[in-house]
Amino acid sequence: MAEIQKINVNELMKKMEKAFDEEGKTRYKRKLKEEKEKARIKSEAKEIAKKETPESGVDAVDRLLGEYKTARGKILNAKQEPIVPGLEDRKMTLKNVPKRAFGIKIPFTERDVDIDNPMYNEKGTPGSPYNIGAERVSEVKSDLELAQGAKKKRISFQEAKRNKAVEDKEEELYKFFSIPGINPEKAKYLARLSTKRYFSKDGK
Repeated sequence: MAEIQKINVNELMKKMEKAFDEEGKTRYKRKLKEEKEKARIKSEAKEIAKKETPESGVDAVDRLLGEYKTARGKILNAKQEPIVPGLEDRKMTLKNVPKRAFGIKIPFTERDVDIDNPMYNEKGTPGSPYNIGAERVSEVKSDLELAQGAKKKRISFQEAKRNKAVEDKEEELYKFFSIPGINPEKAKYLARLSTKRYFSKDGK
């Protein structure tokens, strides 16, 4: 008669608990992965929708006001003083400058004289941190003014930017065609026609 193998109930329960625990962990990891994937897809869908949906002038103004404040805060403190290098003083002082009469120095008339600093540039020394920051502030300010125009006209910010690009290109080409001997009206027509072809070819 075959010997009946005794079953260790405790060992069996431990093995079953371990198997259930591992299965639970596997399911949890799978569920977590699925949730992360759903969140990623949802986030990407929002970004795509945001890019495809034209930004209103009002929304653009709100966004750009924040960007303008941030850009200025990176180069100026609350007292409007530079916090990065690159902005020269508007004035410079020459020490002990004597007065002159007929080109001759007058003794004991030395004094300090303030003059305009030839190195001063309101946007800072080209290539300096201040200059780079100031250029960014200028760019955002330009976009902010454009957004305000879009808000007033009740058109999208993208449409306003396109209109500005068209106007700038037409003005540029008008100067090109506006030469002696060319009728101004003809120059305008050629500029308008060339601008239309430019944007059509450029796919804008």
